[in-house]
Amino acid sequence: FNYDIGVQLGDLLDYDHETIAAFQKYVAQLNYSSKDKHYWYHVGGNNDENSVLNDGVSIDNEYYRKYIDPAGEFTAISGIDNTKRPYPITGTYERYYFDVGNIRFLFLSDRNDLPAPYGRGEGGFFVDGAITLDTYKWFVEQIIKNPDRIIAVNCHHPLKDTTIGTGIDESWQGQYMTRYNPKYKNDPEKRLQPTLHQVYDVDKFDSPKFKNLLSQNTGIVDMWISGHVHHLVEEIFNGKGKYACAYGGHHFNV
Repeated sequence: FNYDIGVQLGDLLDYDHETIAAFQKYVAQLNYSSKDKHYWYHVGGNNDENSVLNDGVSIDNEYYRKYIDPAGEFTAISGIDNTKRPYPITGTYERYYFDVGNIRFLFLSDRNDLPAPYGRGEGGFFVDGAITLDTYKWFVEQIIKNPDRIIAVNCHHPLKDTTIGTGIDESWQGQYMTRYNPKYKNDPEKRLQPTLHQVYDVDKFDSPKFKNLLSQNTGIVDMWISGHVHHLVEEIFNGKGKYACAYGGHHFNV
């Protein structure tokens, strides 16, 4: 169909230590899309994060940045030129935005590649969502300074207690993102949940930052669009489905 833009919400890979070939395969598929790959915008998921490339140089999330290249940093490798996008982005590979009329689209990438206890150091895959403190501050600035815009957030992870699979005991451990691992029942620090609840360098498990921010500024985020949980469209669990209305906005899990 004749779409205007495409948004890919992360987890291009099955796990975080796949090879360059996995990213190249995805890029090859984009080349067969009905529109040029510059029409596609990406955020990194927890499965996409790695820092390992055997070329003697290491940068954060090297595979993702060089082959998916949301910010057009590595045009010679990715072929992405920000000036060729229908809506050029402003920002970095892990946080950026573009405007379409009065709509501001914000993109927040997961950073589970960062060191423990929240990330995994040299890779991602850890199910809990996390962003850097710098990204959180940028997010706050974007929504506070643009109260008259429609704000549409694109993030790999949903927010807690919104769409399906986002409750504290509805994670993938044990029963495919539906229940917590029983052996961690009495240890909330080790429970896993597939939601964006951590901000690096500030908070421990189950950060209240997003909840507090959006509760105190009801309706300031109009849409939160996420992926990650891998549920079917028709599934309902604990009263949650693929759509929810929360914090005065609309939450979609796709």
